Amino acid sequence: MAPDHDRLRRWLQISVAAFLLGLVTHGSFSGSGDAVHYMMIAHSIAFDGDLDVANDYADPGNLIQGGRLQPEAHARPARGGVLRPVHDVGLPLLAAPYFAVAYVVAERLTDRLPEGLRRRARLDRWIMLRQLVSLGMIVATCVLAGLFFDLSLETTSAPAASFGGALLFALSPPILSHSHVFFTEVPSALLALWAYRTVRRAGGRWAGGILPGLATGFLLLVHVRNVGLVIGLLLLATWRLRHDRHRAAAFAAGVATMIVVRTALNLYLWGTLVTTPHAHGAPWPGFVATASEIGQRALGLLLDQKHGLLPHAPLYLLAPAGWLALRRRSPEVARELLLPTGAYLLCVLLPTVNYHGWRGGWSPAARFLVPIAPFLALPVVLVLAAAPARVVAGVVVVLQALLDLFFWGHPMLLWNDATGSAAFLRALGGEDLASLFPTWGPAAAYDVGVSALVLAAWAALTAWLTRR
Repeated sequence: MAPDHDRLRRWLQISVAAFLLGLVTHGSFSGSGDAVHYMMIAHSIAFDGDLDVANDYADPGNLIQGGRLQPEAHARPARGGVLRPVHDVGLPLLAAPYFAVAYVVAERLTDRLPEGLRRRARLDRWIMLRQLVSLGMIVATCVLAGLFFDLSLETTSAPAASFGGALLFALSPPILSHSHVFFTEVPSALLALWAYRTVRRAGGRWAGGILPGLATGFLLLVHVRNVGLVIGLLLLATWRLRHDRHRAAAFAAGVATMIVVRTALNLYLWGTLVTTPHAHGAPWPGFVATASEIGQRALGLLLDQKHGLLPHAPLYLLAPAGWLALRRRSPEVARELLLPTGAYLLCVLLPTVNYHGWRGGWSPAARFLVPIAPFLALPVVLVLAAAPARVVAGVVVVLQALLDLFFWGHPMLLWNDATGSAAFLRALGGEDLASLFPTWGPAAAYDVGVSALVLAAWAALTAWLTRR
């Protein structure tokens, strides 16, 4: 990459880091939900070298939530009565070395900081550990932003639009929502995007085949929900490498290796090949019920005021027009982006495969869409680079930037549970504003009508941009 592009990439990552470091100085929920239980798994791996978490939860001196964290449904007795985590262990396994250092730093250095600083920052050893873990996730987000910039530049040959698109991608929900939280979603997006870009580039069987194959297969260890992403990337690699059988075989071998590892681990922990207390299928409810559930999940993922993508990130309104432009410019790349996106969404939307639904419980905005957010956002850069679309794109960008600044100052408003209205809408305009936005799962007649109008307007905007 040319020196100017390297400079842009560096400034992009500096800008993202500065924004996110400022964000974590505000109050956040990064020490709640699933995140703390992933930390407990990392603690067990880092300090005990096992996945028996009974002593970790029982230790009153554990820094995680001051030793008060209870396993609840996040850990259950498994084979031999051993208390095992129900969450997948890929993220804690990757993070264990860093987590160990962060834990020791928080334990030994926090009390040595000036008392005035600790009082003003409300800093104790648990908060210090939480902030250090958030720092690690911010680094991962900066790497993801740089990788997205590289791929945007390769796809569009537009440095300014690639820089702006990558900046908006990283600083807007759903990436912003998860950028500082010890969740699996940002690492999943990073692994998937790295595997895709590596497959696109020339390379030998090791660097261009086995390594991206291992990264793709490891997605299953990070979270079993990534199964659709793994299938899509495997299909994509098979198509992309169809004329290079050695690399294709190496990629498949890498994926197969990680599938064997996950299967063996699952058998060791739970005595089953695939399922766990947290990950299993559901009975077939019938065609009509399945179709209805798929429709509700799809509209919820897009339009729900609490966990939907578009209310928090209107930037993605430009994605369909960008994909159509990409199909004209580079049909092969456009088709490739559909494979991981479509396969992942299919597995999330099908109730027989994903019985958990589409929200993720108490969580930040658009949690289930984070792993495929890079593939959804990449076509947006083409719209940002197109001169005829600058007025419309400019309005969307300004609106998104204003929302991002608001969320920067109020990151806790990105979190919601399944009930009530969206916290950020109540903060901006009270219940009167929130009542204007649809709520899905289940939806009332008003929500269906508003959603239909939004989809019609979105289709009209896409058609206009495409003609331009």
